[in-house]
Amino acid sequence: MNFKKAEEEQRKLASKVLVKDDFSNVKLIGGAEAYAVGTRMVACAVVCDATTMEVKEKAFAEGAVDTQVLPEFRAYREGPLLGKALTSLNVKPDVIMFSGEGVMHPRKCGLASHLGVLFDVPSIGISKEMLWGEQKNDYVVLEKEKVGMIMKTRDHANPIVVSTGHRISLGKAVELVKQTIREPHKMPEPLHLAHKLAKKHFKGEDK
Repeated sequence: MNFKKAEEEQRKLASKVLVKDDFSNVKLIGGAEAYAVGTRMVACAVVCDATTMEVKEKAFAEGAVDTQVLPEFRAYREGPLLGKALTSLNVKPDVIMFSGEGVMHPRKCGLASHLGVLFDVPSIGISKEMLWGEQKNDYVVLEKEKVGMIMKTRDHANPIVVSTGHRISLGKAVELVKQTIREPHKMPEPLHLAHKLAKKHFKGEDK
């Protein structure tokens, strides 16, 4: 992988990221996640009713990937297959949640921002740890900017970190995450479902 070229592309995409709300009603929320073991990966994209969390559509893409990649270049490992799954959807979500970072990234272009810009869709990044930035109260601050929020979504479980991807404010991203938490899961339901379905598809349990 050409890291210098990737960094240049990330900076270019980051310049197109919009960190304010650029959508109206949210009736459908998507979740996109990739599940991998070794070099085989399955990506799943689901579209859920924003109120009931009923799955309206799901799509998969699978293929071979590098076994490892630096966290800041995660979009280059998972992005191609996630993109294929998203492209296969007939029902387009109003907002998509990605398992990964948004602007909480060294070049302000994590997976959620990267794909949010490429697909021109409001996107939210959800991660299980803070890889970059500094915690100040519940916020994650990077280069004096609030790029994420640490959220406790379930008792006796580690918090998650929510960051803006594209075309959404941090406040609205946090609001939507809160609305989509369903007990007993700590992750927003669209991402929980995408993970569960990707894992089942990987194992061939849905065939």
